[in-house]
Amino acid sequence: MKLKPVICPVCKKHTFDKYPECLSCGSKLKSTSFGINSNLSKSSHFYQQVSWLESLIYLIVIAGFIYWKANDFSSTSTVVNPNEVQACVSRGVKYFKEIGSYPVLVSEPNAGRRAEDVARERCNRGIHAF
Repeated sequence: MKLKPVICPVCKKHTFDKYPECLSCGSKLKSTSFGINSNLSKSSHFYQQVSWLESLIYLIVIAGFIYWKANDFSSTSTVVNPNEVQACVSRGVKYFKEIGSYPVLVSEPNAGRRAEDVARERCNRGIHAF
């Protein structure tokens, strides 16, 4: 059987009618009623491009997630001045004295804990707690 040259409509390169796919781009060739593979389903080429684009998007999302987890942006790494923390603790102690819960807190969720310890814990999370 003699091979007949066919031009692939997608990559415009020569291939042969014996093969069901283009030898250059790998696109599937559709055979005609004459037995010559001269047409290519353009939709299959479109889906190859979509598949490639989906893979790229998945790769970017996964890389972003790995980068986010590696740098752990959820933890605060800001440097806080110890004087600001102490000023916040002083405001907290003053607040607990004003509401009548000093030196030991009486209301939940911190009932039975020292007011200064609770104020220091809250101020270490954020200096604007009080």
